[in-house]
Amino acid sequence: MKKRIILAAFMMCILSGCSLNKNNDDDIFINPGDSLGGGKVATDTPVESSDNSVNEALNNVLETGESLSQVPSDATQITDKYEITSPGNYYVSTTITNKKITVSSQGVTLYLNNANLSNEKKVIESSVSFTLTLIGDNTISNSNESGSNAIDCEGDLIINGPGSLTISSTKNGISANRVIVKGATLDIEANKDGIHAEIGAYDDLETVPSFSYEAGGYVYLENANITINSLNDGIQGDTFVYIKESTLNILTNGGAPTNITETSSDNGEGKGIKAGTIDWGSEDKEISGDYLVYIEGGNTAINANDDAIHSNGELVINGGTYDITSGDDGIHSETLLKILAGNITINNSYEGIESAKVEISGGEINVKAVDDGINAADGSKTQINVANNNCHIIISGATISVNANGDGVDSNGSILISGGTLFVSGSTNGADAALDADGNIIVNG
Repeated sequence: MKKRIILAAFMMCILSGCSLNKNNDDDIFINPGDSLGGGKVATDTPVESSDNSVNEALNNVLETGESLSQVPSDATQITDKYEITSPGNYYVSTTITNKKITVSSQGVTLYLNNANLSNEKKVIESSVSFTLTLIGDNTISNSNESGSNAIDCEGDLIINGPGSLTISSTKNGISANRVIVKGATLDIEANKDGIHAEIGAYDDLETVPSFSYEAGGYVYLENANITINSLNDGIQGDTFVYIKESTLNILTNGGAPTNITETSSDNGEGKGIKAGTIDWGSEDKEISGDYLVYIEGGNTAINANDDAIHSNGELVINGGTYDITSGDDGIHSETLLKILAGNITINNSYEGIESAKVEISGGEINVKAVDDGINAADGSKTQINVANNNCHIIISGATISVNANGDGVDSNGSILISGGTLFVSGSTNGADAALDADGNIIVNG
């Protein structure tokens, strides 16, 4: 096997076959293009992007307050089929079989205190927002073959408390307009999505609505401990998914295939964590917008048949530990992917890290890929050897190791390396390189 081992940024360009010209004015090295894919100079040197959508998303997260570790003395006990029509505290501490609990009043907190609930279809259904507080070990399950959400909430669902909840669902495990989980433990098996946040109010609109975080459609996890085994996506939010200091263990659609190929990656189903897209109208038309996945700290393990972490817009990783195996992309976003910190291991993937713009400023990153290790592409068709100025890769920090059968670092635009350490091994294909860009390759760090 032909190997290229790159031990530092400057050596990487030399060993990848780049033709380097010294620019004495700026004291940088510029690659004007080569037979491995370069050829045209990009219009601009890449500049790091802002991620203002992160603060905008956080401003729309519901305030949840502190949860109680025991059932309040004024709570009403539920022991059978029940519709909650008045605000207040309610609790279940027994087994209820083939019965549904319905919430139709605002201002409700439902406590599950070592409860076991089952029904053929929906187990807990709500037309409004409510809070579910977990105490002890609890279970919820349904059984219909046609598929129903185990917990179905048209409003916003807050799940908190020191206890745990095991869910077995024939459709989505949890479905709501917004899903907020703080401090609770969930173990979900679902025939569709594990956790699903959808703006149902847009389903029947005749005219396209404007994209807005205020409409909901997000998942927010804080200090949560969540295990998901789903046939479709593990966690899906219409607008954004924000994860803070949580522990996640996600398996989707049986995990990545043993033999990952371009065909298998195109046919993959079941993303680990996904943000977007909002659908509207009876024909499920899509709304473009500032979709976001933001993960801050915690421990995340994902084995996904499709992308492990996916955003239809921006994706930011700021700390935490990641153990990822993917049948398609390990980490993918459509517009901007920023890695600020974290310990990321992509054990196997079709492509490791991909976005139109990839910007890495910190962390420890190890990538194994069947095709490209780190790829900047936006899906548009361009002329051969003509740079796409919408795409770039900027590496300003981090220690990165790439083992790729395709290009190690590949940009349809430019590559800027101003810091960090980058190691690339591969490829078995003589047309691939350690560094490959259709625009500039600039090393000035």
